[in-house]
Amino acid sequence: MNNFRLDHAHHNYNTCEYLLNDGNHNDWVITVAFYSAHHYFRYKNFPLEFKNEDDTFVTFDKFCSFYGIEGKHGQLSELIREYVDNNIYLMFREIKNECWNCRYTNYKVSNDRAKNAFEVITKIKAYCESKKNNIRTSDRDSIPMY
Repeated sequence: MNNFRLDHAHHNYNTCEYLLNDGNHNDWVITVAFYSAHHYFRYKNFPLEFKNEDDTFVTFDKFCSFYGIEGKHGQLSELIREYVDNNIYLMFREIKNECWNCRYTNYKVSNDRAKNAFEVITKIKAYCESKKNNIRTSDRDSIPMY
């Protein structure tokens, strides 16, 4: 399943680059960059195994289902905040806020903002691909629930 996440992340990344080069849909550059990041982090952080317990969550969806979590964007943000380098988390938060802004407030996005989003997703991509753990182990109490 995680290879699907990585493939989906790559697909979105390539789409983001295509849209950036096209230059006509900067709001979608940011939106697709956010969803690419979403898939890269789902690839990076799962499977998730809890110390001293039998629970192993192979996918983010199974984790959310087990806990009855409906707000997956918020929960993923919390997991990212907990488990990744703070600078990477801040980049993710920036691209998430940009995405929400261009989707719901103002779709007119400058070329500079679109280029910045692509630079951010390129850094997130490199981080997630280089830091992949086969199984992340955590204390259940350290998992922030959104």
